[in-house]
Amino acid sequence: MARPRLAEDALRENFTVRLSPAERAAVEEKARLLRMTPSDYARACLVQGTVRVIREEGHDPEKVRALLAIGNNLNQIARHLNTSGRLDPVELREALDLISEILTEAGRRHGPANDEAGA
Repeated sequence: MARPRLAEDALRENFTVRLSPAERAAVEEKARLLRMTPSDYARACLVQGTVRVIREEGHDPEKVRALLAIGNNLNQIARHLNTSGRLDPVELREALDLISEILTEAGRRHGPANDEAGA
């Protein structure tokens, strides 16, 4: 059986560049910081002339604490319902509506629409 043909844009050409040990270390370090392989980093620099860096946002400790508190409250509600067997449908609906509102707002502020990686 014959080997399948490579795609037109397949990476099959080599390009050799000589670097000093310090230059190579610098390229490898920049690639590592950008979570790229040295080859991908060098290719981006050579072909595009630049490497686009997409900054990852860190987690806001205050928001993380708020979400943890919501989770804790949900666990307490579930534990209470499991032990008491009583459920007030009105209170449950209010709690679920509030949680839904909070999560919707969090998604609006930090969801895929604000994700630079998709741009």
